[in-house]
Amino acid sequence: MPAGNPPHRDSYRDSPKSTGKAPTESRSADLLSFIQELSLQETYQAVLDCTAAWLKLLVPCDRSSLTFPVMPKGKWSIGAPKELRVTVLDDNAAIPTDWVLPIDGSQAGRTFSTGLMSGSDDFAGETAVDLAKLIQAGILSSRCAPLVAGGRTI
Repeated sequence: MPAGNPPHRDSYRDSPKSTGKAPTESRSADLLSFIQELSLQETYQAVLDCTAAWLKLLVPCDRSSLTFPVMPKGKWSIGAPKELRVTVLDDNAAIPTDWVLPIDGSQAGRTFSTGLMSGSDDFAGETAVDLAKLIQAGILSSRCAPLVAGGRTI
């Protein structure tokens, strides 16, 4: 199956008896298929395209994005990144692509720093810069999950 073509599923939330969650067996099979397809991608853009196509199936949401650390500039720069760059995976640009946000003072930064999932069902009144952008767009709940490779958040 080429990148960007996850299997079609009727909405798991449309059934009158639905809990809003996909059946475990189907989700496990979908997740395995996604991982297999992701491992076949050969470019940065192909990885993003594959992830974007599958994300709506795996995690139903109104908006999705990835953030990547911005490493310190300069040939001899040493140290941990201080900022994250946003890559939007869908059409919702509440936080635009290429927007740079500080690791200190953002929910995505907190997730990157701790390596732990974070989120809230109602973050009205939060001061994190990324959450403030979401509030401006009318989005009042969020989840951030770290990408971890080799025991390090990437």
